Amino acid sequence: MSTSELQKPATFDPAAAVNAIRDKIRMSMLDVIPTEQWDALIQAEMKAFMVDRIERSSYGSETVHTSGFKKIVREILAESAKEQVKKLLDSSEWMGRWNGGSGQQEAGEAVQRYLTEKGPEIIRACLTEFVGQAIQQVVSNM
Repeated sequence: MSTSELQKPATFDPAAAVNAIRDKIRMSMLDVIPTEQWDALIQAEMKAFMVDRIERSSYGSETVHTSGFKKIVREILAESAKEQVKKLLDSSEWMGRWNGGSGQQEAGEAVQRYLTEKGPEIIRACLTEFVGQAIQQVVSNM
C-alpha cells in the first residue's frame, strides 16, 4: 500500500477547540463566569487532556500518565493499522491455495517471495538460537 493511498489526518487546531468549548459552556451557564476565568479553566483542561502527567513518589521514582489525547490517537491508529494489515493478508497474494496437479497446498506469491528473499536469514536466526541453547545446556550439565 503506497503512502498516497493513506489519508492525511486533518490538522488539529487547539485554539478552535477552546473557542468551541467556551461557546458551548458559556451558552449553558449564561455568562455567569467572566470570560478570563472561562478561558483559564478551558486552557487548563485542554492542557491536562493534551500533556502527559508525571507523578513523583516520595522515593524519587517517576510515573508517567499518558495524556487522554495520546491514548485516543494511539487507539485509532492501532485499529487502522490492524484493518490495513488484515486487508493485506486477506488478499490473494498472501493466501495459500491448493495445487490441483500435486494435490498439495502452496503458499501465496507474496509469502513465496518473502521466503526466497529472507529464508537464509530466518534459518540462520533459528539455528543460532537452537545451537546457542544446546551449547548452554551442555555447559550447564558439565
